[in-house]
Amino acid sequence: PEEDDIRSRRRQNHAAEDHGIEMNHTGHSRRRRYSEDEDDCSEDEDRTFRIRDHFHVGEVSNLICLVAMIIGITLVEIFKNDNRVPQHAKNFLHVFRAMGLFSVSGGVTNWLAVKMLFDRIPGLIGSGVITSQFKEIRQTVKNVVLETFFETEYLEEYMHRKSGEFLAAFQ
Repeated sequence: PEEDDIRSRRRQNHAAEDHGIEMNHTGHSRRRRYSEDEDDCSEDEDRTFRIRDHFHVGEVSNLICLVAMIIGITLVEIFKNDNRVPQHAKNFLHVFRAMGLFSVSGGVTNWLAVKMLFDRIPGLIGSGVITSQFKEIRQTVKNVVLETFFETEYLEEYMHRKSGEFLAAFQ
């Protein structure tokens, strides 16, 4: 299974390179810039810094949630005994802290769930199910799509509905 995974990644990397996309070690892509001469290509080193070139959107989201949580915890601790701060402001800080805590726990949970679906983690039962059961999952999805969308009754009903809409547009 690991050899198949490595071969699959190599095929994806070669296919991406054919389209001017370079894959880094984490599986993220980075576009290459081509000059007039098709053989001369270089990475966009002179381009402005963009977060999405270096981080996955989920990582950025989790980082923002972590910062919100830290700010919330810090502000609640700073102002908890300050009598000059109105109670409604303290309540808002408690809500802000809770939002940060819940968003971080949700982000970490989602990250772990996706990680466990695709990567085999020693000692965790059920991890790596997508890669280990890929052929069966692919066949099941194919069967569901073929049985649902290409069923004769469904296609007849869909064509009848769309032809009515098409004809109504010309009237």
